[in-house]
Amino acid sequence: MIERHHFQSIPSTQDLAKTRQDQLRGETWRLITADEQTQGRATHNKNWQSPPHVNLYATFSLLIPPAKNAVLFNVPQVTAYSIIKALQQFGFTPKFKWVNDILINRKKICGILCESFGKVLHIGMGINVNMPQAICEQLDQPVTSLMVVSGREIDKEQLLTIIQAELYKNINQLFTESFAPFHTELDEFLEYKNEEIMFDPMSANTTVVKGLLLGIDQKGQLILKLPNDEIKIFYNGRLVRPQ
Repeated sequence: MIERHHFQSIPSTQDLAKTRQDQLRGETWRLITADEQTQGRATHNKNWQSPPHVNLYATFSLLIPPAKNAVLFNVPQVTAYSIIKALQQFGFTPKFKWVNDILINRKKICGILCESFGKVLHIGMGINVNMPQAICEQLDQPVTSLMVVSGREIDKEQLLTIIQAELYKNINQLFTESFAPFHTELDEFLEYKNEEIMFDPMSANTTVVKGLLLGIDQKGQLILKLPNDEIKIFYNGRLVRPQ
């Protein structure tokens, strides 16, 4: 069961969700959505541009089942998988940029922000749905929207309904069966696979490395083949840019 709370304008669905996390009970999820965010957040403390009425801004909150913290690393990936499966139903062919972005035509269409605090998990997402090309061009990275890609407006509520069903099903499956059911298909969705990329491990005493992106392993970690043919597995980090 998911109970929804919608707002016209708030600073951040993610931040509001955190202030209300003590109210969560049992297996009921809470969904907070907004027409506009004035202080939207992305990963690495970046801002998420959230113009009013055109996009989907949402945070799902739920209690983490006992002894399931080991799979929290995979939550962003399974969230991306769920959104990709929903977008496919609208005729799109999105790709997964490890570890928490979704691209179409190599331009960002969705960002995912997952945070856990104690026994509570918050799954935030911002999806560019009907954002016009003019706004996309103003942003500081290659960005697109479903409307720009398809040439038509997309029903945000219909999209949210499908994402909600996919996410609820898949996150519960992750908690019961771990990451294995999602590995093969998500690996097929991986953007830049079998291409040389630049990767930032984002850990102490490390630098950006170049390597051939081989895929993701059974645990959802990134597999790179370095120029010296060494195979490296990365649990954390971000793709800086394709080579």
